[in-house]
Amino acid sequence: MRDVRRLSTRTMEPEPNKVPLGRAYMLYFGLLLAAMLITAPSPKMIVLAYMFPFGISMLFRTPTEGTGSVLPVIAYLIYGVFFCLFGALRQRPGFYLLCAAFIIFLLLNVSGCRKMLGAFEHVT
Repeated sequence: MRDVRRLSTRTMEPEPNKVPLGRAYMLYFGLLLAAMLITAPSPKMIVLAYMFPFGISMLFRTPTEGTGSVLPVIAYLIYGVFFCLFGALRQRPGFYLLCAAFIIFLLLNVSGCRKMLGAFEHVT
């Protein structure tokens, strides 16, 4: 017996309870961009966009000489895991929980970035 929920090759209609892949990745990058804009709305800050994942490491611990490169690498890996999960977990209830977890993670990252930017203001 054929499963009706599967993608039909004749009609190319998506499964009814699944978020389309393109929409899932658009949501991922949209949330990421929104968090970056909340952190630093100035267009001049685009040159520091690569440092955005460092905010999560700054929230929990200020990188020192020994951990200065490990924590940002872990932060980039976490973003990679979220990217893969947005592509893999697209069933609606689980996808919404994933979005909520990603939003919480981004808010923590924004908080860490604000802490980092505040430290830079005291230096200059």
